[in-house]
Amino acid sequence: MLITSENPTEIAQSIKNFVENDTALISIGEETAIDIESLIKSLNSEGISFIGGIFPMVIYNNYVSKKGIVINRLRNVIHLSTIKNIRSKNYSIAPINFSLDSHYSLVTYVDGLTHNISAFLSELYENYGMKTKYLGGGAGSFSLNQAPCVFSKDGFFEDAAVVCICKMKSIIGVKH
Repeated sequence: MLITSENPTEIAQSIKNFVENDTALISIGEETAIDIESLIKSLNSEGISFIGGIFPMVIYNNYVSKKGIVINRLRNVIHLSTIKNIRSKNYSIAPINFSLDSHYSLVTYVDGLTHNISAFLSELYENYGMKTKYLGGGAGSFSLNQAPCVFSKDGFFEDAAVVCICKMKSIIGVKH
């Protein structure tokens, strides 16, 4: 779903209607004039489960822009977390009890301008191994100035990552 409104209350209501009781994966173009703190407050007051990030551009079907909000619906979420202090490696990754008869996918947005991203991704893999498929990307600004760029119900952060684990089978496909 693509949202072009910049009103946090309207956006939260649109997201709630779209994801219902599932989790929203929110991608925002960096030139979208929105107060992220107000959006987080509106999403929390609506009881919406979510993670998100700010990116130089967003893509929705054939639409590519520096403005706009793209919403994806994540079903069967078993775990959401915000991991802070990636630069200093002063964080822990929650253990997850994966069922052997299910497929899992992990989606993460990480501050693309922080240090130790490789160590963070390695630690995710050390903790979860081949029990899940991994998807995600680096959030941040085209200007390459580090600033808060990932968010969750816990707030808006730099030097952090947001992680969502879903009970879902995923594959990577390439199409020209």
